[in-house]
Amino acid sequence: MANLRNLARELARGDLEKVHEWLSRRSVLLSELDERFTAAAWPLIEGAERLLTISRSSAVAAILVGAWRRGWRGETVVFDGSPAGGGVDQARRLAEGMGRVRSQPDSTMPGWLVGNSVRVLVGADAVSPERLVNASGTGALVELAVSRSVDVVVVADSGKDLPDEEIDELLASGPTAAEGNTGRRWPIFEAVPMNLVSTRICE
Repeated sequence: MANLRNLARELARGDLEKVHEWLSRRSVLLSELDERFTAAAWPLIEGAERLLTISRSSAVAAILVGAWRRGWRGETVVFDGSPAGGGVDQARRLAEGMGRVRSQPDSTMPGWLVGNSVRVLVGADAVSPERLVNASGTGALVELAVSRSVDVVVVADSGKDLPDEEIDELLASGPTAAEGNTGRRWPIFEAVPMNLVSTRICE
């Protein structure tokens, strides 16, 4: 989402040399990003007994697997998001590299937020100063967490940054999920206020 928009913005400037420089910087950053994310997130999650996340995020996966390799042995719960959101697939992939991973439907969120050492860790497809865009269901998870004084950590590098006026454009043109022939249709992505976020992990 945001990465493609930012690339298009660079290309629109028409300076191929600067585009090449931008792509080179992005390439170097992406090669280091997993370890940078893990190192930045470690102080926030090493004491957690349970981490809650939703849908599919390569950044979140890198942090969770990296934390497991560093010795973290807490429980990870992955909620579905929308049927197209990839939460089940995320849980399955995480279980290949770490233990204590559960896949759970979104309706069970309230029960998993109980405890003194719980953190919410979510990714983002785009971030503005006011809002983040992620899979549908993220808003419910974040709002429940805030209502129970549970820290919410968002992980997104600066390549996901967009002006806030472009967030609505992304949502309007974003994909939707449908349920058979019932006529039920809903957006796969939604916007969540950044003022509900405790910490953003960037590069």
